[in-house]
Parts: sequence; C-alpha cells; structure tokens
Amino acid sequence: MKFDFTQPAPTPATLEESLEIIAELWELASHQNEKLNTDSTNSSKPPSSDIFKRPRKKRRLKNGKSRQQQGAQPGHEGRGRGQVPEEHLDAIIDCPPPRQCQCGCAIQIKPGSYRPHQVFELPPIQPIITEYRQQFGRCEGCGTHYFGTLPDGVPSGMLGARAIATIGTFAGEYHLSKRLIVRMLDEHFHLPVSVGTVSNAEALISKVPKQPYDEAHSYFSNSR
Repeated sequence: MKFDFTQPAPTPATLEESLEIIAELWELASHQNEKLNTDSTNSSKPPSSDIFKRPRKKRRLKNGKSRQQQGAQPGHEGRGRGQVPEEHLDAIIDCPPPRQCQCGCAIQIKPGSYRPHQVFELPPIQPIITEYRQQFGRCEGCGTHYFGTLPDGVPSGMLGARAIATIGTFAGEYHLSKRLIVRMLDEHFHLPVSVGTVSNAEALISKVPKQPYDEAHSYFSNSR
C-alpha cells in the first residue's frame, strides 16, 4: 500500500488492512530516521549538507585532561598590560571628584591618592617635507654655469629613506598591491604619491642588498 499524503488518512476495514498500514508507516518512519541520522561524519555527504550540527567534543591530552582555556588559569593571577611609568607619559590630567557629596557635605581630596586611567592615541601624521634649493652660479671668467649639489644621503627622487622602507614593508611583508599602498600613504600618512612612484620605490628596494636593507628598515622602524 502506497500512501498519498495529499489525501485524507485511509480508514481500514479489516484487521489485515490495519496491520498493513502500520507496517507501511513503520517502514516509512525507519527510512526517514535513517536519513536524519546520516551526515558528513558517517557518509560521503559534505559537511555543508548537514541538517543538524553536532557539538564538538573537547580535545583531551594524553593524561586524560582537557586542553586549558586561553588566558589565566584558575588559581593563577593574570598578567595584563602594566601601567606606563609617569616619566614616559606625554600628559597628565587630574580629574577631581565632585565638590559636594549627595548627603550635602563637602568632599575632601586625599593628596596622592588616585586611580590611573591611561589612554593610548595615535598622533596625527603629517609628512616632513624638506626643500633643497640647488643654487645656480656662473663663472666670471669663462661663463660656465653651475648649480649646487645635494648633500650626501639625499635621494634624487621625492621619497626619503623612511618612506621607501615603509613602501617596501607594505609590499614585501603585508603583500599590498601598488594601488592599496597609494591609498594607505594618502589616507593614513597624508602623503600623495602615484602608482608609478610606488613602482619606482619597489624597483629601488629590489636593487639594494638584503642585509643593508634589513638594517635600514630596522633603524627607521625603531626610530618612529
């Protein structure tokens, strides 16, 4: 007997028909139960097809204990970020309590007693622009024209050593594209450059031996 679930439930006329309906329903229920219990862990079905997500079991170590959770463990004092010493602070702002208590009496400040709250902020970044004026000159004898030479270490392009090292870091360590580097320099460093300038900087870095570049990169990174 095959059931048509779009029609009303059948009414058996005899005991044999009732047993036949029960057997058919039992087989159908068993088939549906088997489908519900089939997932990616006991068949070739992909995990994305699982209807119910089974809870993951905690992994245990060889000694039978479960893995420790991150952070300080029970019974051990946590080690958070400590306070920056006063001599390294850029500013100290005293925040006094209210002058009067809710009971109406005056509040007396206790000297030297306070609760520190340190806030770290990034400074506004503006590029350091230096103009080198190469002055022109003319020989009084033969009339030959000259102009001043740049000091040692001054690059011939528009970018200094720290800017070039930063581009090298963005490209080499963070794998940013040239256009993303242009956006980073403009939006976060207020340094407008073109894709061609970034490309020239990368070409210049590729010609520098690795050891001197690493030393220069470390020096400029630590001097920020």
